[in-house]
Amino acid sequence: MNRLKSFTGKGVASLALASILAGACLLGPLAAPVAAQELLAPLDLGPLDLGQQGLDPQAVDQSSTTPLNPEPAPQDEVSIGTGATLRGLDKINGDTLDVTVPSGSAVMVGKLSVTMWECRYPEGNEAGDAFAFMTITEPAKSADPIFSGWMIASSPGLNPLDHFRYDIWVLSCTTS
Repeated sequence: MNRLKSFTGKGVASLALASILAGACLLGPLAAPVAAQELLAPLDLGPLDLGQQGLDPQAVDQSSTTPLNPEPAPQDEVSIGTGATLRGLDKINGDTLDVTVPSGSAVMVGKLSVTMWECRYPEGNEAGDAFAFMTITEPAKSADPIFSGWMIASSPGLNPLDHFRYDIWVLSCTTS
């Protein structure tokens, strides 16, 4: 206690003690033990009677309730492009490179090999959001892919390539 007073000054120790005592007084009623049965007892609300609540049961809007088995949302129609335009970024020297890759072929972006398998876009909207399925490998290190999956042009961070040096993302699909 003497060290505390000599280090921090004279009123600090008494202020700390007063704070502890005030907290204990405030929490006293809450700190009392409560039986587990009281905490876990089910709450009986009884049946819901709208008439008793002053509401007309016929006036309740049933359209806002969600069905238990909703119908699946209709799928947007898509067209398949002939390839994709990709952008590569070398994070070390800041160079960017835009490449057009036909479907089914590969291109080198820095030291990475990018194989484009398919690119899809909303039907009738070639400039719309592109979805490209590709495989990316680093041939100098391993034949195993470091990325294989769909990349989405509007959300490149949703399923990104995780590489210390290169970023690659889809810009658009090509149609000719």
